[in-house]
Amino acid sequence: MFHMKRMWCASMADYTERTTCRLCDSSNLSPVLDLGETPLANELDGTELLPLVVNRCGDCEHHQLRIAVKPERLWGLNYPYQSGTSPVFRKHLEALADEVAAMKPGGRVLEIASNDGTLCRMLHERGLSVEGIDPSGPHEATDPSFVLWATEWPTPIPTASEADVILALNVFAHVDDLHSFATAVKDALAPDGVFIVEVGAFADVCTRGMFDTIYHEHMSYHTVRPLPSFFRRHGLELVNVVPVDSQGGSMRLYVRHIKDLALESPPLVGLSLGDSSLQSRVETRGAALREAFAKLQKRGEKVAIYGCPAKLTTLLYATGLQSFPFDCVGDDNPRKVGRTTPGNHIPIVSVTKMLERRPDTIVVAAWNFFDDIRDKLRRLGFSGGIINPMGRVE
Repeated sequence: MFHMKRMWCASMADYTERTTCRLCDSSNLSPVLDLGETPLANELDGTELLPLVVNRCGDCEHHQLRIAVKPERLWGLNYPYQSGTSPVFRKHLEALADEVAAMKPGGRVLEIASNDGTLCRMLHERGLSVEGIDPSGPHEATDPSFVLWATEWPTPIPTASEADVILALNVFAHVDDLHSFATAVKDALAPDGVFIVEVGAFADVCTRGMFDTIYHEHMSYHTVRPLPSFFRRHGLELVNVVPVDSQGGSMRLYVRHIKDLALESPPLVGLSLGDSSLQSRVETRGAALREAFAKLQKRGEKVAIYGCPAKLTTLLYATGLQSFPFDCVGDDNPRKVGRTTPGNHIPIVSVTKMLERRPDTIVVAAWNFFDDIRDKLRRLGFSGGIINPMGRVE
């Protein structure tokens, strides 16, 4: 069917085996999902493959990757993701900025993993005193008047003074040493401050079969149940959990200092499992996609991909589509255009250039924004087939 050259597998010098639970330190870990070997999802032009296996803690029910890749491989000065490139995600950040401004008017805010400074800028425009730190260094769009960049975190977290609000969006799952992370947050948080965390909801991943959101940057896959006891170990208290739609399904956690260490917090009940069927969902989805794309190839159709999110790598490799002869990937992120996808080296071009190559069918890799992207492609005059790879396969 599809053919490609054999890839090189990364040596164990690039990663370490994680033998204990990040939350409760138990060694009672067992595999629940094996997605084979994939490249690092954001290592554009990369060639090496690493194992992608999810373990479950039998004691607290936390889920995490079997391996931890060295941070310098995952995040560096050339890290391509930019939070401000998606209009949908910008709306999500605008709403969060409004909430924080109403919660702590004129307060001090620290954003951990502030990326290109999009949220920092929104908070600054609302009259808040803002600092941001990020391991990938300054991006082109930063404003040094309100963003403080750092290359090492989480210990110590550099902040000019105690923060009224600390934000950690889509980064809590990226940290290998969560105990040091929580300790650093507690030290930097004002006595009446609020720590706001957004993480992918693993319960949604399981129930909706969103296996492509699993890749090496996401070292942990969070559910509500094990988190209260983890935060309590560090003098913090999880006081609220709100589901949010960003990134295909996430949850926002609100954490504060424990007011009375002698009192036990009421247990929070959350969805925890559902992973027992996820392996079969991957296999079923992969078979359906391979059959559908084999038909496209037989008809001689030119197939392109819209967007080069991290989930694209897992989608292709976990379903066996990594060697399908895709024409190109269209993406308007300047850090990605001119590069190639990890492992299978599909050329990444601008969306305009992708349409100029006149594909017959376009696959929307950023399927969590499918409706907006489909409408955009139609406005741009594309009349061919548009596929949501995680939707109904036809």
